[in-house]
Amino acid sequence: MTIEIPIISTYKDKGAKQAKSSLEKLSGTAKKLGLALGLALSVNKIVAFGKSSVAEFTASEKAAAALQNTLKNTGNLLAFPDTEAGLKNLAKLSGIADDTLIPLFNQLYLSTGNVSEAMKSLNTAIDVSRGTTNELGTVVDALSKGYAGNTRALGNLNLGLNKAYLASNNMVGIQKQLNDTFKGASAAYLETYAGKVEILNNQWNETKEIIGQGLVIA
Repeated sequence: MTIEIPIISTYKDKGAKQAKSSLEKLSGTAKKLGLALGLALSVNKIVAFGKSSVAEFTASEKAAAALQNTLKNTGNLLAFPDTEAGLKNLAKLSGIADDTLIPLFNQLYLSTGNVSEAMKSLNTAIDVSRGTTNELGTVVDALSKGYAGNTRALGNLNLGLNKAYLASNNMVGIQKQLNDTFKGASAAYLETYAGKVEILNNQWNETKEIIGQGLVIA
């Protein structure tokens, strides 16, 4: 078994002054983590799991930092705690990772200029995506362009939108029609086997994120 010393730095083992000491601590942590997870894993596999967990945490932290910076630069910094909490809750309810939802929310916020409208639009986009064959990012892109005055992308998604709304760039009307058509699509999807698996996968990744945070700040 080979473990390179740089791996140890990932775990912020500040108290270890020698490689031997660090390796002993990592081995002990690996055994404890394996027992906690109820898994019989080798140290190598535990280290790989730890690295993956740190990656989950850093991805979420990076997305949150970008959102915080955007809100600060647009005079809405005080909205950050509630917005981040709302997006994390949406991640739990939808089974979509928070580091996926946060950048999409950020995009919609920049298009609408309003935290509440961006959150509503993101929920709409999730329903539309799960009620059609369109990817979530594609729907968010189309909504963002619509708020900028270009509804052609929305028309190209074959969502059955009223042509008068599309021609007039009436996003209020478009949003209402989308909600009327696709309301509940995400909830229905989550009742399927695929949806339940997606929820479980997201819960597992959230667990890894918490473990990764603990490893980073240890």
